[in-house]
Amino acid sequence: MKKVFTSFSFLFLLFGVALAQKAPSQFVTEKESVSPHTYTVPGYQTPYPPSNSYTMNFGKFSAAEAGYNRVIRSFQVDGRTYVRGEQGNTPFSKVTLKRIDNSVTGNKATAFFEVEGDQEDGQFYLAPEYVNDMEGLINSYVFNRGSDNVLSNNMATHNNVERIDLIFENGIKAPSNSLMLNRSGMLVMERGGNDNFKFAVIKGLSGGEVSQLGELKTAERSSAWGGTGITLKTLVVQRDGGDGGNLRPSQLINPQEIYGTFITLQDLGVGPDEVFYGISLFANDVTASGQALVDLSSGFPLDTDGTDDGGLDFVAGGGFFTVENNVGGKVFHDAAPDPTQISGHTGGMDGSLIYAHPLYVSLLDGGGNILSTVAVENGAFTFYDVANGNYTLVLHQTPEGSNMPSLPTGWYSTGEGPSATKDGSADGIIHFSIPSGNLISNNFGVNSTIEANDDDFGTHTSTVAYTTPGTIFENDILNAQPVDPSQVILKVNGTEVNANVPLDGPGVYLQPDGKVTIEAGAPAGTYTLTYTLCDRNQPDKCDDAIITIRVKETSSIVAEDDDFGSIYSTSPFTSSFTILQNDSLNHSPVVPSEVEWKVNGVHGEVALVNEGTGTEDSRVKLLEDGTVSVEQGTPEGTYSLNYTLCEVADPGNCDDAKIIIRVKAFLPIVANDDDFGTVSSHVPYVTPTVIFANDSLDSAPVLPELVDLKVNGVIVDQPVSLQFDGVDNDKVKLYPDGTVHVEEGAVPGTYTLPYTICEKANPTNCDDAVITIRVGEFDLALEKRVKSGQKAVFKENDEVIFEIVIKNEGTLDAHDIQVVDYAPDGLELLSADWTLQDGKAKLNQTIDHLAAGEQKIIEIIFKVKSDAKPTLRNGAEIASANGGVDKDSTFDEDPFNDPEEEDDKDSVQITICKQGGNCLPVKTTKIK
Repeated sequence: MKKVFTSFSFLFLLFGVALAQKAPSQFVTEKESVSPHTYTVPGYQTPYPPSNSYTMNFGKFSAAEAGYNRVIRSFQVDGRTYVRGEQGNTPFSKVTLKRIDNSVTGNKATAFFEVEGDQEDGQFYLAPEYVNDMEGLINSYVFNRGSDNVLSNNMATHNNVERIDLIFENGIKAPSNSLMLNRSGMLVMERGGNDNFKFAVIKGLSGGEVSQLGELKTAERSSAWGGTGITLKTLVVQRDGGDGGNLRPSQLINPQEIYGTFITLQDLGVGPDEVFYGISLFANDVTASGQALVDLSSGFPLDTDGTDDGGLDFVAGGGFFTVENNVGGKVFHDAAPDPTQISGHTGGMDGSLIYAHPLYVSLLDGGGNILSTVAVENGAFTFYDVANGNYTLVLHQTPEGSNMPSLPTGWYSTGEGPSATKDGSADGIIHFSIPSGNLISNNFGVNSTIEANDDDFGTHTSTVAYTTPGTIFENDILNAQPVDPSQVILKVNGTEVNANVPLDGPGVYLQPDGKVTIEAGAPAGTYTLTYTLCDRNQPDKCDDAIITIRVKETSSIVAEDDDFGSIYSTSPFTSSFTILQNDSLNHSPVVPSEVEWKVNGVHGEVALVNEGTGTEDSRVKLLEDGTVSVEQGTPEGTYSLNYTLCEVADPGNCDDAKIIIRVKAFLPIVANDDDFGTVSSHVPYVTPTVIFANDSLDSAPVLPELVDLKVNGVIVDQPVSLQFDGVDNDKVKLYPDGTVHVEEGAVPGTYTLPYTICEKANPTNCDDAVITIRVGEFDLALEKRVKSGQKAVFKENDEVIFEIVIKNEGTLDAHDIQVVDYAPDGLELLSADWTLQDGKAKLNQTIDHLAAGEQKIIEIIFKVKSDAKPTLRNGAEIASANGGVDKDSTFDEDPFNDPEEEDDKDSVQITICKQGGNCLPVKTTKIK
């Protein structure tokens, strides 16, 4: 059975792009909790040699911090937000690696995982969950792990993978609407965003393997990668082909950003209504085509270079994405044992039986008008690109559309909503809103006319035999009436029940009459059994339910010691949990009404004992509700109390435990003012240090994870604007990590912001400080003049001294200033501290420093040559400088490209007296 595109049945990450890639942006990512996994292995290669052992702590970001899997929730392309549709446990139904042995043989594995840093004392901490095989690594929604140089045949990560097949065994049918081919597509991700690769659409399968491929296409690294904003340090781990066991550390990779690129179905080469079966990935140097592309018989180089053609640093973690306002859902056969499975079985019948009946869903506007109607295909439906507003979905049987729900004869609604499992209003109608409502899980639950409901027969002892007074039929329905047992067939595992059937094991049985029996001495535990009821007149109409019954042991009470940790007494404290939280009765958490705690045989408020003095201290108490309180100002020390927990129903059934709580000494916190100096307003700037750098906690430098950063009493979890002249200015901001960012174009001036740091462990322990940063302008100017005291008119062989005045008219210091003098024909350079080349004289030594408001005068001396013209113009210009971007000038060595308003250049004209000529002085002029 083919899965159609509209069903959202699969969500997948296809690692292939066409030339029309688009750069995604505005990625929204999340971290999901993981289970830790630890093992110790030898290293793989230098710098982690096999002679050393390393402990790999997966699912741990550090020794003290839990790890996480990173996943993508949404991104934007061309102003549209793309989101994931409903998904399975993995992006693909199957992943196959096609290999050709070279010097590497077997199933060589090369992977990388996000890591906190290099090993310390042989310990690595890797944030994501562990995966031990390449196929599982690829077939995943997690993007903080991947495969390093996966298609490379050389270098440190030498592999033998020549093709990666990402397969959908049931096929994917593209939408009929050709416009939608450009509004849905594949997200491709890679570490670094700098590698080429090739891909082809899988057009056919045989026996679950690729039998036909489309045109081989190239994904160029120069096109359309978009950064996620997530930068990861990664550890490469490897395992040779033929070796068993776990992956071994190989190489530490410096932080690199994770990038993505997006291709639409149209750019992928998929047409309307076309069914395709996935994507195959290749190295960039593959030249095969036709059948050779399928069977790898030719056109696959075995020396692919990992720095270029085979360097794809493959990252899993995405899926099939579509525009945000697609509205869809599924129609579930609620009789299936697992209602989330469309094709689940019930009573030996296919749970997808409803799909033999034509069903339709109509989209209604807020006024009840039918906007559109689509068929339910393979149990799913989709409306594309729906505008914001209030809507209603109606499930019915009318192709032309209907605002009234209906189902085929013998079927009824069981509920609506994300799960659609007997939990909704059961009227075949769903109301929702865009943008605030659910879009992709508008699911309908349906069932045939027989309804079997779960049966919970409670908890009983097995001291003597017990049989339930009622039967499993009492809460079941047939044709809208309570079940008559004679009108139904009771089955287990598809077989009619004609003799006792055990529940989970011997001792507890379902009888043919529908009652449940517990034999004397049956072991304690919870017993369950799934059964099926079928209409005797229509045996193909069935429903499933579950029997549950519990057998309990003799009462057992356990009181566990209670450690309430360490607290400060700078403010009053009451514990958030009670001493009963970790105690049990009959192997289950205690119900407070069923137990009573006592101290010396008495229940009531009581003081704890200071273990240092051995005396009771009424400032630390066990309260009647089982919580522990500590008054403000309680002395430092350890406080404890022994108590007894007894069962109310059996006062002699008791157990003892001990309470302990520690009061810690106050830790002084100091926040010092932060002056980040003066920075340029013409380029973006981020402070190299954080505001915590000069602060202290308990006389030691502050660790940011131990304090909360606040402004105006609110924790800083997003950028906060600094103030300029008492008004917030969004060009200069304090970020949650403690850095200060100045955007290009910030108004010059002084920016300040008061802030507070508070100890997380003691939130009232705080101190204040002020951030100051000045934004200045970088502005150099140049003036060229003839040094005073010289002749008004010069003649051959005279020396001419020019002065060049460099002025710092800005508020930022300038460094390494270079000046170029454009020497005209007719003048010979005499100054030894200048060098002339191609008509340009430059200082041998740049001006090292010029403070804001200062100026410096430098001289350049020429001699008048015999070929000098009667008038000569000598110009100069600032060629380069460090310290900022000039506010009104562009420094260079081109005398012809400067607009009039630039003030980094100047020139002056002098008169030369030629023999027989007019030797009257000519007024010296300047031209900017």
